[in-house]
Amino acid sequence: MTGNSFLILSMIAAFASAVIGLGGDKIPSPGWIKTLLFFIAAILALVSGILNLYGSKIVESENAKELKEQYDNHTNDLKEAFGLMSHRTVEQFLSEKVPSKLSEEQVTILIRKALNKWIEDSIVKDVQSISEGNVQISYQKELRFKEGDTSSIGCWVINSDIRFKRNWFEKAGNQSTYYDAYIFNEETPNDHKLIHAIIDYGEGLPEGSFITNVLTEKSRDLYLKYCNWYEAKRSYQTTHQTYSHIIIIVTRDRDKSMDELITEEMNLWAGSERGARINSEELSIVLYNETDLKNEKIVFE
Repeated sequence: MTGNSFLILSMIAAFASAVIGLGGDKIPSPGWIKTLLFFIAAILALVSGILNLYGSKIVESENAKELKEQYDNHTNDLKEAFGLMSHRTVEQFLSEKVPSKLSEEQVTILIRKALNKWIEDSIVKDVQSISEGNVQISYQKELRFKEGDTSSIGCWVINSDIRFKRNWFEKAGNQSTYYDAYIFNEETPNDHKLIHAIIDYGEGLPEGSFITNVLTEKSRDLYLKYCNWYEAKRSYQTTHQTYSHIIIIVTRDRDKSMDELITEEMNLWAGSERGARINSEELSIVLYNETDLKNEKIVFE
C-alpha cells in the first residue's frame, strides 16, 4: 500500500470516530451501550492517528525517493549531453516512465500487457500465416539472447528462429540505453526490433500547445529521448541486418481517429523543433487505449 492509501484510511477512521462519538448520546440505549460506543470511537481515533503518522512517513519517503530518481536521471541526461558516459540502473530507467497518478507496479503491468498485445498482433500472427498456424512459444532459461554475451542468458523463443528479451540494457556511444523489449529474428538477414513503451496517464497539454494536445509533456520528452537513444545505436548497425524501432504509447482515453495525426505531430515536433534524427522507415508508433489491454493476458514476462 502507498502512503496515500494509509492517509485515506486514516480519514475514514477519523470520520467514523466522529460520527460514533457525536451520535452516541443521541441514541436511546442503555448506558453500557453508550460506553461501548464511546470506547469504539476512542479506538478509531487512536487508529486514525497511527495511520496518519505512518502514512505521512511513507509519503515523505516516497517523495524523497521520487526526487532522488528525478535528480539522478537529470544528472545522467546532462552527462550524456556533454559526451560523458552515465551509469544509469534499470530502476532509474523504469522510474522515468511512472506518471504521478500510477504506481510503478501498475506501470509495469501495463507495459507487460502492451508488449504481449503487440507481439501477438505483429509477430505471432505473422508466424502463424507463414507456418500455417503452427507456432511454438517457450522460455529457454539456458539460451543466450546474444551469442557471446553471458548476461543475456534466458529468453523467449518463438518457432526456434525468433528470440524475445525483456528489459534490454546496453551501452551505445556515450549513452547507457534501455529497451523494454528486444526481438531478434535469426533468419537471414537478421532482423532486430527494439521496443520502447510509454504510459501516458497524466494531464494533457494546455489547449493550443499542439494540434492534438493529447500526449503529456512527460510522454513527449520520453519519446524524444527514446528516438535519440535508437539513433545513437544506429551507427553501429551493418548493411547485412535490418533494424526497426517501435514505440508503444498507452493512453487512458483517446479518440482513435486522431492516431495518424498524433504520429505525424510527434515526428514533426521531435525532428523539426527538437533536432532529433528520425528515420521514418525504421520508426513505428503504436497507440493503445487502456481498454485495448483490459483483457490481455500476460504471457511474455
